[in-house]
Amino acid sequence: MTGCSPNEPTIKSIDQNQEYADNWKNIIGDIDPEQSWNIATQCSLTVNTGTNATVSIYTKSNRGSYLVAQTEVSGSKTIKFDVPKTIDEVYVVKTAQGDREVQTVNINTASQVNFGGRTAFRQSTRSSMPLMPREKVYAVDYNLFAGMYSNSFGDDYINKIGYTHYHDLYKSWESEIYAIQEWQTYDNFTVGEEYTLQGSKYQDVAETCANMYVADDDNITKLYPYTQNYKITTTEAGEISLIGIYRNTNANSALVYFYTDKGATMEEQKKADKYVLIPSNANVVNRKFTLVYYDPDNNFAPTTTFPAGKEIHFGLVRGYNAEGSGALDKSVDWTQETGDIYVPTMYASLCLFSNAELNKDVTAVKGWTNISSSALYSTHGVNILSFEDWGGKFSIVDGQPVPEGTNSIDWNDIAFIIDGKVEELPTIDETQSWILACEDLGNTDDFDFNDIVFSITYAAGSETATITPLAAGGELASTVFFNNERIGEIHDMLVPGSPSNVMLNTVTKGNAGKPVTINVGTDFSMAATDMGGFNIVVEGNSSQATIAAPEAGSAPQMICVDGTNWLWPTERTSITTAYDKFSIWATDHTQALDWYVTPSDNNAIVK
Repeated sequence: MTGCSPNEPTIKSIDQNQEYADNWKNIIGDIDPEQSWNIATQCSLTVNTGTNATVSIYTKSNRGSYLVAQTEVSGSKTIKFDVPKTIDEVYVVKTAQGDREVQTVNINTASQVNFGGRTAFRQSTRSSMPLMPREKVYAVDYNLFAGMYSNSFGDDYINKIGYTHYHDLYKSWESEIYAIQEWQTYDNFTVGEEYTLQGSKYQDVAETCANMYVADDDNITKLYPYTQNYKITTTEAGEISLIGIYRNTNANSALVYFYTDKGATMEEQKKADKYVLIPSNANVVNRKFTLVYYDPDNNFAPTTTFPAGKEIHFGLVRGYNAEGSGALDKSVDWTQETGDIYVPTMYASLCLFSNAELNKDVTAVKGWTNISSSALYSTHGVNILSFEDWGGKFSIVDGQPVPEGTNSIDWNDIAFIIDGKVEELPTIDETQSWILACEDLGNTDDFDFNDIVFSITYAAGSETATITPLAAGGELASTVFFNNERIGEIHDMLVPGSPSNVMLNTVTKGNAGKPVTINVGTDFSMAATDMGGFNIVVEGNSSQATIAAPEAGSAPQMICVDGTNWLWPTERTSITTAYDKFSIWATDHTQALDWYVTPSDNNAIVK
């Protein structure tokens, strides 16, 4: 066994050198004879759809939900897919002709999934009450009122609340403001229709979003690109509803929507009538709110049937903290020249819209980066609307917002499922990935498994996989092969033209290399004994050796782990130091299957 240097004259493979195995035993301990060094396992489910449908399978985990299979099914099909050994359940989603069914399946006990033939789940308790006419509301600053109005009243209100600089900003741009049906404030707000998410066709979506919204910043700020999709567009006539799935804010904000024809200009958006759908977000979870369409020309009565081809935009009237903390009374009652006026009031601190262009006046006064209030995206094939109820200053680094200061800009304060026929939004779903981490036949005493590190992203049903180089901690030329076809030398894949004696991404995670797409067979599996068929050829001055999937029970040079955010050890840090449960797993393949989830401080690379 030689050192990590291209100047060494020979390279010996592990089966030629007992030193590696002896050091492994001395440092890590005995190896379980059945240890395959692979966190991936292959599952099989026979899915009966009863009709032609698309079937998608996602992992169910508090670490995130990842796509592991997607395929067309003509009545019935057996689907084989890879999941981490830590996973017990998956979501199986059937979509056909716009309809969606979902089942949560225990992969340890179930071998078959049957769709159809079930009694439809009762989703809501919506009454058949006729729609009431909209009620006119007016704005002073960001405060919304119903009742009598005069210029003198507006001036007196401004004086009473003491605003000095905001009142020249948003006043709805001379557009009309209406309440859906009868005006309601925070005090008398009637919650929407009851909707039971548990057991419904959207249960998986609600759980997936909730897990993502409480995850680390990398998973939250990835919503930023989807704040640029500031509208939804109806594809056919029908109802458009919002189902509340998440709330994490103490600000009792109101939700506003408005609609325009396709391609509306900023001025047309400003002048469009605005509608208050939800005066208070305090009770949005497990509630369904149906948008009402009011014909601009008043040719027909209010209806919940939206026409096709309409663009629907959203905004938040950002209220003060719950229970009116630090705010004014919720009503105004004093005598004007026109008589006694009692005005139910919705008081707020600002109003932000989904289109960042509409917020320039507010963000300029606040000193914020121009911000959109909402993110619009899709997960598990379902469209989602989520809101940021404040703002702040941030810069964009690698396409993501980096807040300056302590401002929270995460677009996860309130979230809704969009229930209705609208154009498909861009997906935030990620496909399950795996990481192969390798020792390069160098020193026999570090076992840091960062010499060759790359990920493989793949979902059953696809005939391609994506290879992404992540780290090169060795100083020997190391070329990645798949089924004996060359993919590339790891240093050059990470940084084109880099010499092999330069270590890359062994202190910080750094930038990944350019992904490479390869063709794989329909039976491809990372859980196979050959770990997908990958091997590494390591070259010295006068010899070479091959790293491949280890035999069960042998000292490994290659291990396969769940690739979702795994952090490999820093240079010359033993994997047993970076992950203190690794030794448990090495000596018993049934224990500590989640060893790779929690690295010890300062021993794994930094994000």
